[in-house]
Amino acid sequence: MPALVLLLAALLLGPAVGLAQDRPPIAPDRPGVGTDAALVPRGALQIETGFEHARERQAGEPTERRMSGALTLRYGLLDSLELKIDGDPIVALRNGDDATGAGDFEIGVKWRLLDGAEGRGVPTLSLAPGVKLPTARAPIGSERADVTLLGLASWEAGPLTLGLNAGVAAIAQTKPAGYLLQALLVASVSGDVTDRFKVLGEIFYSSRDERASRDLVGATAGVSYLVTRDVAFDAAVITTLAGKGPEYRLQAGASVRFRP
Repeated sequence: MPALVLLLAALLLGPAVGLAQDRPPIAPDRPGVGTDAALVPRGALQIETGFEHARERQAGEPTERRMSGALTLRYGLLDSLELKIDGDPIVALRNGDDATGAGDFEIGVKWRLLDGAEGRGVPTLSLAPGVKLPTARAPIGSERADVTLLGLASWEAGPLTLGLNAGVAAIAQTKPAGYLLQALLVASVSGDVTDRFKVLGEIFYSSRDERASRDLVGATAGVSYLVTRDVAFDAAVITTLAGKGPEYRLQAGASVRFRP
């Protein structure tokens, strides 16, 4: 439903926003796992939404299926600072202990430290701290707050964009109580097939998020289509290559930027 709403908005707003060339094309933080170092322009509101379906099987346990709606709100507070609210308004979990309800939300900022220059090898560098609010009840969420700090970098090289995310998260634990430090790393490359069509590939790593769990390595293959400079659609397949994680996650969604 959120993606359908944005599709209708795209059709209505497309003629109005499609010809403007005074700002770069929309740069959503989707699809996939990584976060783009680029910021939303000052005064602009960007809405990113979509649907995700994931399946995970573990020996001796029921197959888990998780379906969720994703919603991200990004607002440009300053030229170098954006406010971000990210979460899952609705989650349906099916694993023998079925549950449906609101997911967790995260509040954070993206602070640009260095504005990159294409052709000179200078990357765009940003810092992205965030706090997860425990809005989801168990078993959908942990009912505890987590903290994340990511460093973001991206390089423009003609039709290719190279991205790197590196950081840590403090994940709340219950038995025993406390926090577990988790290492996070995402390397990505995206390329322009045409002026509107882009492909994305990622390799990502995260250390264990529970004391009894294992590290995870995964990969992403995704595509995005630029409808106008302020509207884009996307889809991706995410899979676990090693460790404990979903066999696959399917994503599809849309993003719209409302400029001042």
